[in-house]
Amino acid sequence: MCGTSHADVTVSLTTGVHSYPANGIIRYNQLIEGNLIPNYNFATGIYTVPPLGNGRHLVSVTMMSGLVPAHLTLRKNGLGIKVWLFTGTPWEMATQTIFMILADGDRIS
Repeated sequence: MCGTSHADVTVSLTTGVHSYPANGIIRYNQLIEGNLIPNYNFATGIYTVPPLGNGRHLVSVTMMSGLVPAHLTLRKNGLGIKVWLFTGTPWEMATQTIFMILADGDRIS
C-alpha cells in the first residue's frame, strides 16, 4: 500500500540539565520539524490533535536519565497511562513508539 504521510510535529529539549517535579509535564522548547500552531503548546507541554486529525497517529517518546533513575509517562487526555518509560543510571536511554487512535481535540501529555 502506498500513501503519503508527514511528521506533524517533532520537538525536543535543548541540551543541559532539566529537572521536573513529580507529575510535572515536560515542556519541550525546541522545534525540530512541523507546524506547531496551534497543535503544540510550549507553555503547557501539551499536544492537541488538530481539526481533521482523526485517525491513527504514530507517537514516539525517548528519554535519557542523568545521574539518578527517572521515569516518564505518556497520557491521552490526562487519563490512563499509554506508555511508561524507566531509566536507571548513569545516562541510560529508553524509547517507546506506539500507534494511538486519536480524535480532533484529544490532548497528549
